[in-house]
Amino acid sequence: MLKQTNYTSNSRLTMKRADVGVPKQEAKLQRSLVAALAREPLKRGLKRVICSEVDVWHGIADVVVATANGGLSREGWHSPQHLKHVNLTTAKLLAQLRYGEYKQYTDIAGSTGFSLATVSEHLRTLERLGTVRRRGDSARLLRSTKTPFLDVAAFEVKVSDWRHGIYQAAHYRSFANRVSVALPNAKARAIAIHKDAFRLFGIGLVGIESPSSINWYIKPARRQPSSASRMILSVVQILKRKESKVLQVHGR
Repeated sequence: MLKQTNYTSNSRLTMKRADVGVPKQEAKLQRSLVAALAREPLKRGLKRVICSEVDVWHGIADVVVATANGGLSREGWHSPQHLKHVNLTTAKLLAQLRYGEYKQYTDIAGSTGFSLATVSEHLRTLERLGTVRRRGDSARLLRSTKTPFLDVAAFEVKVSDWRHGIYQAAHYRSFANRVSVALPNAKARAIAIHKDAFRLFGIGLVGIESPSSINWYIKPARRQPSSASRMILSVVQILKRKESKVLQVHGR
C-alpha cells in the first residue's frame, strides 16, 4: 500500500491500520494471506519471516516474506546496536561503499546528493560501529552488507482495484526479489485473463481463498532489487521486527 511517509516523525513505525483508514475488508484479507503463507511448504533447513506493514521509505508493503538459509548470527551489521543506526541516509552511504575498496567522499556525495558534511558525519558513526574504515577523505567497508536473505517477496493486498495494485506493487521492486498483488480468490480468478499486464512488470497474482488457502494464478518473475540502498533498508526493517527472532542463533 503506497503511502506518503513523514521522515521527521517516529509515529509511522507504530502506526496502526485503523489510523491510516485501511478498510476492514482489506485488513482481513491481509491477515488471511499471512496465515496462508505461513502454511506454504518450506525446504528443509530454510527459515522465513513473515511481516505485515513493512515501511521501506518508499511506501508500506502490506506483507513481506523473507527467506533465509537457517538462522542468522546477530553479530556484525546484523547486531541490534548496528541496526538501530541504519536509516535511509546510512543505507544510501553503505550502498555506495565496497568491501576492501576505498571511495572518495566527493564521489559518495556526488552519487547520493548528500553534502560532504553529512557524508563525513554518518561515516564517523559507522566507523565507531566497526562497519567502515576511513582514511583521509575516503572510506571503505570492513563488513559486507550483503543481504542475509535468499529471497524477499512483497505483496500488495487489494479488495478489487488490481490496476492500482500493480502500480503499487511495482514500487516494491526496489527492495524485493518477487512482488505480487493479492486479491479475494474470485476476483483474482476473474482478472487472470489480464495476465499480460502482470507479466509486463513481472508481477504475480494470487487469490486469497481462506486463512489456510491461496491460489496462484500468475507466478512473479524473480529479479534483483533495483535499489541497493532500499534493499539494505528493507533487511534492517525486517531484522528489527519481533517476527525475525526465529532467525536468531547467537550473537551479542
